[in-house]
Amino acid sequence: MTTGELTAAMDIVHAAGFVTVRTRSYYQAQERQRTAKTRATCEAEARARTELWAQQAFKEQARLADRLTYVYGAARAAGLSIEDLRQPQGENC
Repeated sequence: MTTGELTAAMDIVHAAGFVTVRTRSYYQAQERQRTAKTRATCEAEARARTELWAQQAFKEQARLADRLTYVYGAARAAGLSIEDLRQPQGENC
C-alpha cells in the first residue's frame, strides 16, 4: 500500500466518524493502562496489609492495657498506694 492509498483510506475512516491511531501509540496506551492497573492492585494490597497490621497491633495494645488495668487493681487491692505504684522500680524494693 502506498502512502497515497493509506492517506485515502484514512480519510474514508475519518469521514465515517472513526479515529485512527498508529500502532505504536496504541501499544503505548495499552502499556499505560496495564501499568495503572498494576499500581492500583499493588496499592489495594498494601492497604489491606496495613489494615490487617493495624487490627493486630491495636488488639495487642488493648490486651496490654487490660492486663495493666488488672495488675493495677490487684496492687491497689493488696494495699499499695498510688505513690507506691508511681515510684520507679528498685527504689522501694
